[in-house]
Amino acid sequence: MAWICGAKQLIDAASLGGGRNGAEAACSGRRRSRAVLLHLYWLLSLPEKPPAIDWVYYKAAVAKAGMVDEFEKKTKSAAEYVQASKSRIVQHEKQLEKFRTMIPFDQMTFEELNEVFPETKLDKEKYPYWPIEDLQICLKAVSGDCQSL
Repeated sequence: MAWICGAKQLIDAASLGGGRNGAEAACSGRRRSRAVLLHLYWLLSLPEKPPAIDWVYYKAAVAKAGMVDEFEKKTKSAAEYVQASKSRIVQHEKQLEKFRTMIPFDQMTFEELNEVFPETKLDKEKYPYWPIEDLQICLKAVSGDCQSL
């Protein structure tokens, strides 16, 4: 089945006050099933934010003790997780923008790489011995050239 009329057109037409008839008019003459139109209209009729949960009512109405408390804790932890996820998304978007605006790796010099990624800069004060120096010391010891040590 060809879906010619886009969902965005339906939502725009229905939200501009046309409701179901506006959505149908936006897609008149196009192949779109009535069930899809009704489903989109139903989605548009939902409130933007769900109503707040009355935990006191459910604590009184539910017979099993602790069940409502458990659901309340899970709901709060889910809300905290969503907030933490949003902050991580903002951090990742900043990092993605940094990658989009930087010079390509194959065109970078070592100085530019160290500016963009400071963690790649060699720190000889923190790490005074480097593997290449250790290797040279080992080779001199094996060859018997101990005077230079």
